[in-house]
Amino acid sequence: MNNLITATEIDAWAKLNPRRAQELLPELIVRLILCTSSKINDYNFPIEKGIQFSGYDGVLDSDEATSYFPEGKTVWEFGTNEDALGKFKSDIEKRHTEPLGVDINNTAFIFSTLKIWNHKISIEEALNESRAKYKWKEIRIIDGAKIALWLQSHTAVAVWFANIIGKPIHGIRTIEDYWTDYCETTLPKLNKDYFLLGRDSQISQLSKWIEKKSGSLTLISESSVESVLFVAAYFLNYPERNRAVMNKTLIVESPEEWNSLIISDEKDCLLIPVFNFTEDIRCPSELFIILPVSVANYKIIRSQQVPHLGDWQNMISLTCLRNYIVTKI
Repeated sequence: MNNLITATEIDAWAKLNPRRAQELLPELIVRLILCTSSKINDYNFPIEKGIQFSGYDGVLDSDEATSYFPEGKTVWEFGTNEDALGKFKSDIEKRHTEPLGVDINNTAFIFSTLKIWNHKISIEEALNESRAKYKWKEIRIIDGAKIALWLQSHTAVAVWFANIIGKPIHGIRTIEDYWTDYCETTLPKLNKDYFLLGRDSQISQLSKWIEKKSGSLTLISESSVESVLFVAAYFLNYPERNRAVMNKTLIVESPEEWNSLIISDEKDCLLIPVFNFTEDIRCPSELFIILPVSVANYKIIRSQQVPHLGDWQNMISLTCLRNYIVTKI
């Protein structure tokens, strides 16, 4: 699933929505960071109204070097205006003069912008000039073009951002969007407790299975929608524990999108198919999937011997509790 969002689209959206771009750029970067590495020690990126406070726009500590950030401590500054070069020069000079207690000799400086770099001097020239002038351990620039490339490697984040900029992707949704559509538009609104209350055992089973980050899990309830909303409620109720995997989770609504996703290089996505998952659907054994099924469809799917779902040992049933609640009412 490549090129869901282009650099030109990112640049144009930021130009039309400067304040919203300022608020969302830190969250976009955090989501991408958590998808890129599982060896993040700590991070702090103020988002939304938090951007107005003093200090660095972001601080990261990673035990792993990637194509987008180095190992160790990095400080981040963001810009969304047209003059990316001017903002970069201003920020790096300011933080070199006033590092706020940071040891610049052992810290990398990264400047990121949603704008496509469009200046007489290239990014590499700007970096070489700054490296000769300042003592930061490393200096990097991530512009809109590089963010677009970064998004190509992380479909769930791309889908999330595409919805924000007004370009929803047909057939695939984030767990957050699915929750909003089903629970935030009802009267009364459905809350997380509705799906989690009294299900400590199932929550524990789900948590342990997710930690494996591979294989298939069948989740049975009165309806497949309830199964998906149970997973969504779990993720949203324990955000810090699940933020990384939630940023890699996709609700897949059609076989066509499913086929596109399973042949991609992105093997650590958690896929949740909500279409009719029949025996002719390809399901490679290395996939990380949750299959939500209703009680009615469970017997049908099992009799079809859906490939690579094994002996159904990885299975969680939500039906007993739901029957209990109905009886008590």
